[in-house]
Amino acid sequence: MNLSKKIFFVAILATTIGLPIVAQDVPTSETVVAIVEGKKIKLGHIISIVETLPAQYADVVANDLYEGILDQLIQQTLLVVNVPAKKINEKRISLVMENERRALISSNALSDITQEAVTESALQDLYEDLILSGEPLLEFYASHILVDTEEEAKNILMVSKEGSNFSDLAKENSTGPSASNGGDLGWFGRGSMVSEFDEAVSQMKVGDISGPVKTQFGWHIIKLNDQSDSYLNPQFKKMNNENWFGALYFDIQKVKSKKSPYYLLLGWDGNSNYTTKKIIETLIIYDESVQFGLPVFNYEDQTSNRVIFEYSKEVVMSLRYHKKQTQIVFD
Repeated sequence: MNLSKKIFFVAILATTIGLPIVAQDVPTSETVVAIVEGKKIKLGHIISIVETLPAQYADVVANDLYEGILDQLIQQTLLVVNVPAKKINEKRISLVMENERRALISSNALSDITQEAVTESALQDLYEDLILSGEPLLEFYASHILVDTEEEAKNILMVSKEGSNFSDLAKENSTGPSASNGGDLGWFGRGSMVSEFDEAVSQMKVGDISGPVKTQFGWHIIKLNDQSDSYLNPQFKKMNNENWFGALYFDIQKVKSKKSPYYLLLGWDGNSNYTTKKIIETLIIYDESVQFGLPVFNYEDQTSNRVIFEYSKEVVMSLRYHKKQTQIVFD
């Protein structure tokens, strides 16, 4: 768990256990959240468990996660304090704790080594291969309902096709951690999910609801909410008339240059159901061939071939060329 998530989680827990969130009262790992048979359960115990949970638990509401872990710790503590001393194998417990300690320390050390091995040069090479290549990278925005059996999945699919709200069905039936969010999985790229799930999503169209899909986790009903196959971060890519950043261009201005004149294009792209893009594109014509993208935009010691603004559809943004000031104005 990164620092920002940990701070957010601690703040949620503070409200859950009735602590006022002010500077002097912010809970710490030593904050006692329960006492069972004289044994204290501290906030640190809960946070240490949260940090070891798989990534899919990030979808679980913090309050629900807190209550579930605290209940587990209370039950475990009750069992421990009531176990007769003669039935406790202290030697075995000591050996297990030594193994756990060794595994934790070695895991942290390996993580440090791995981070050091990822050099800036290696990251730049990876960035150029994946991003600057300009290849379109598919991303999907999907929801799902996870159940244990194919029969359950078929029944839910039938109900969903009759017009029932998919989000409500997920909350009522899904056994996955995203159930509380209506099965919402957010945006993800190819290869992010297990192969069966990944393959099913890649064959769907926006708005489709899949048939039952079996994975190692159970049976899924998947709904594809949205999809994006736009170029990812194409600011540095040079393109031509057969391969260019698609947009509806509403203004074009000729720019005089010592080398060759070129054109600035102002464009709009609907992008997705959630965001809109506006683009400042460049175009130059060489011997009857067209090139989109010129390194004329400089910002913070970085030069790019075009400027792309992406913003929520709930926001209005203007982009225009001011002739008197010979400037592009946006707000």
